[in-house]
Amino acid sequence: MTASAANTNMTARFDDSSVAWQTLDGFEGMVLSLCSVEPESNCVDFLVKFAPNSKVLFHRHLAATHSFVIEGAHVIYEEDGSRRETRPVGTYSITPASDDVHSEGGGPDGCVLLYSARGTGAELFEMFDGDFKSAGKMTVGDFVALSGG
Repeated sequence: MTASAANTNMTARFDDSSVAWQTLDGFEGMVLSLCSVEPESNCVDFLVKFAPNSKVLFHRHLAATHSFVIEGAHVIYEEDGSRRETRPVGTYSITPASDDVHSEGGGPDGCVLLYSARGTGAELFEMFDGDFKSAGKMTVGDFVALSGG
């Protein structure tokens, strides 16, 4: 099998009109849609939709997180609120579990991205309040509950 250049003249827009979006308490400017929750392997796949110019609460990843930007721009913010990075459409990123506290959101046109959290344990994310004190953790069980399971 040989690789060849793709036709990059095609354009597509993601139609999310049939996606079942859910809100999460405390995550203003963001909705999510669960794709897959696998408690036995501590893996959760979900779509996230950020409102334009949004920032969600500060958090850190307790699991490796793979993401793919489907539409818009995914923006990562430092603890001081400054912009760390902007990931455009088509960006695939792997973020290891770490102590890095940050915020995320959508660029001027918002953002839709696919997340795959791959934990070594049940805890996937830790959220922080305005004083950067732990405000709780999201576990695989929390995603199971969101799925109605």
